[in-house]
Amino acid sequence: MKLFAFILLIPFLNSTSLSEMRNLFEKISYQEVHVLKLKEISTSAQNQIAGNVKLAYYASAVMTSAKYKFNPASKLSLFNEGKGLLEKAIAADTSSVETRYIRFVLQSNVPSILNYNKQIISDKKYILSNLGKIKTNDGELYLKITSYLLATKQIQQSELDKIK
Repeated sequence: MKLFAFILLIPFLNSTSLSEMRNLFEKISYQEVHVLKLKEISTSAQNQIAGNVKLAYYASAVMTSAKYKFNPASKLSLFNEGKGLLEKAIAADTSSVETRYIRFVLQSNVPSILNYNKQIISDKKYILSNLGKIKTNDGELYLKITSYLLATKQIQQSELDKIK
């Protein structure tokens, strides 16, 4: 009986850790504690969450952890490590809207001196072209993406009209 109850909880545990990663991702630029928690959760997240999505969230935490370091060499090293992991996650599944969204958010917010902004336009186009599918399949992700797009300066008015 206990095994049956646990089996029923597995999908809930999966969605909880994914929801928690998504919520922490929104907060990582505000406090280092959120970066540490996102690293922890993305490392230990349930196996049902796509590996590339977990890796992308982990990579975002590694990249953002650079913000909280004082040594410039450490900052650059962490940023580049996270960038490499994120690009690996995206290369593993180029059709993943969630990993492309993570990269879009990061590229939209990193200092231009780091020269990590080459895919902003292509990621934005890909995300916008797949919003309908996301709305149907993953309402939580749809709300996260549309909320971010509505708040960012990276979107045109004509594109905003398609979202509303």
